[in-house]
Amino acid sequence: MPCLVRAPSRREVHQVVPAVDDAPVAVGPVRLKLFDGDERGAHFSVLGSARGTRGAGRADNDVFVSIYSDGSVLVQCSTQDLGTGERTVLAIVVAEILGLEPRDITVLIGESQLGRSTGSGGSTTTAGTSPAALVAAINARDQLLQKIAPKLGAKPEDLIVEPGKITDKASGKSYPWRQACARLGMEAVRGQGNWQEGLSGSGVGGVQVAEVWVDTETGVVKLEKIVAVQDCGMIVNKLGCESQVAGGVIMGINLAMFEEMIVDEQTGRMVNPDFEFYKLGGILDMPEIIVHMHDMPERGVIGIGEPPTISTAAAIGNAICNALGVRVPRTPFSPDRVLAALDGRK
Repeated sequence: MPCLVRAPSRREVHQVVPAVDDAPVAVGPVRLKLFDGDERGAHFSVLGSARGTRGAGRADNDVFVSIYSDGSVLVQCSTQDLGTGERTVLAIVVAEILGLEPRDITVLIGESQLGRSTGSGGSTTTAGTSPAALVAAINARDQLLQKIAPKLGAKPEDLIVEPGKITDKASGKSYPWRQACARLGMEAVRGQGNWQEGLSGSGVGGVQVAEVWVDTETGVVKLEKIVAVQDCGMIVNKLGCESQVAGGVIMGINLAMFEEMIVDEQTGRMVNPDFEFYKLGGILDMPEIIVHMHDMPERGVIGIGEPPTISTAAAIGNAICNALGVRVPRTPFSPDRVLAALDGRK
């Protein structure tokens, strides 16, 4: 089977990542030379690429947003945050509707009495909670304006939320957020939101290009660079999204280069169930990782936790194939397997 000896064509990339011109795959000059069998001991730095799609969807969620007379805002949801930044995402969505900063929002999650929620899996959390949070914030905002309008001598429809304040369009008067909320007195408002059609999407694609260094004498493979171009739907938290993509690439690197379950064929038991013999890459094993995120707001919010893991190992395998002229059929791509592939052994 021929190996992929070039970066994907523009047409191929467009099948996975629309308008990829916004995120060019730029890995710099490399040697695209194949090993011809007579150069044992030579070193090669070559490219390999792969693409993948993932049909991440959404799950129904309930989100509650409460606004109090001191101007504080509480967001409640029974979802979890296992390190993916869900608290930050909820704060960003609500803060934008209320004209506040994310740091002004208190987020309480993980309480089962707070209604329906998705589990932290399947790249569904953000796509499920963000639409519900948006609806809840709008409901809470509208209730707030309805309650304080008479006390401000205004009509509810004339009040608009602006950054840090509420403005009466009719009179031109503006009231700082806390001062306006103080008109609630002992009352508070609570808006509820549920997932709604049209605010989230499903299915993202990506292309990754790997540059590897291969020593054909020792079989050692070193990763030089991974470029990941990822369709992300609507990006809510840019830093968190970039971290998710980079983290997915790191997991793909581990799959390609380190992780291996060794099972006893007689007992069916795993014989390396510990961190001494089940290898994971460390920080010094990681190459340069370049992330190009493709923001597509018209697609709505889409989960991005798992899709970036799809293409990494395949891109690395294709790059090694390009260097050797023969494919290493199993992961991890250890030196003994590289040398076996060169020698034509199974």
